[in-house]
Amino acid sequence: MPLKELLSPERIAVRHNDAASPLDKAGALHQLAAMLAAGARVDAAAVERVLIEREQLQSTGIGEGVAIPHGALAQLETQFASLLIVPEGLEFAAIDGLSELLHWEPAARAGRISDRGHPRNRRRAGAGSGR
Repeated sequence: MPLKELLSPERIAVRHNDAASPLDKAGALHQLAAMLAAGARVDAAAVERVLIEREQLQSTGIGEGVAIPHGALAQLETQFASLLIVPEGLEFAAIDGLSELLHWEPAARAGRISDRGHPRNRRRAGAGSGR
């Protein structure tokens, strides 16, 4: 599916994380869920619940400033996504320990999510070279 079909301008936001307007992981998931729910016409609380449940299994912070919170909802007929950019970063329990700047939330109908292309499942060049 082309990115322009997954993501629309109303599901993209830049949110600053500073003293005047602090943002934590729960707040980021809440905002992502609200943006996705509006575009997909599903309940925001249901989307947020799915995202939180997934995060409880393992952080979706994949490192290098990126987190990919994701989930599946049976009532979706197609895939949707929302994007939250946090220029100052946000603690997301990423595998590299760094703050995450981009939060990408793809949601799909139950049974349609695959992790085949996930960076953790790809072999890096030079991995296992006698370290």
